[in-house]
Amino acid sequence: MWVAPLRGSGQARRAGRVQPGAAGEPDRLALAGDQVAWSSPLGGVWRLSLDGGRPERVPRSAGLQLAGWPWATDEPLALRDNPTRMVNLETGRKVTIRAAHGVEGLRCGPTWCVGTRGQDAVVQRVDGRDVRVRKGLREPGYRDRFFVGHQGVYDARADRLVSFAPLTQWSGGDGLIAWRQGDGLRVVNLAAVPPAR
Repeated sequence: MWVAPLRGSGQARRAGRVQPGAAGEPDRLALAGDQVAWSSPLGGVWRLSLDGGRPERVPRSAGLQLAGWPWATDEPLALRDNPTRMVNLETGRKVTIRAAHGVEGLRCGPTWCVGTRGQDAVVQRVDGRDVRVRKGLREPGYRDRFFVGHQGVYDARADRLVSFAPLTQWSGGDGLIAWRQGDGLRVVNLAAVPPAR
């Protein structure tokens, strides 16, 4: 794990080493105050101080996947199975995940989930409320609010779809999605979208 300053000058420095094995291969990352947290499908949730040190497993995180710090979920490896709980790794609070009727493959952030029912994508709250059927969504949520599909970006909080050119291939990170359009690259910063009213 390396740390680099965002402002001013300065050199990147190594905060610590993540050994494959116990800590697993990081597949989800999040900033957790002055630490970086990550999870791996079989290794639970880990963290490391940005000042350096040794990685440590977060207590009560065995079998959990990061869903947006401090939340983690018992997301199953089988793609059609649904998770059953969301856990706050700072407070220990647990929330039961309730899939809407017939929904499979639910993948959740702290508030919103997306899954499938037949050929349809279904967006719902973690507790099973506010069920919305939307065509073509194929991605877990970004920033616990946005879902990307071939027709555009769906904002669950505002219940609106913003259409772009057909999105057949895109890549994304925490709040950024990008795709090729013509001879250029189009980038949308979802983190800059103001809160829905």
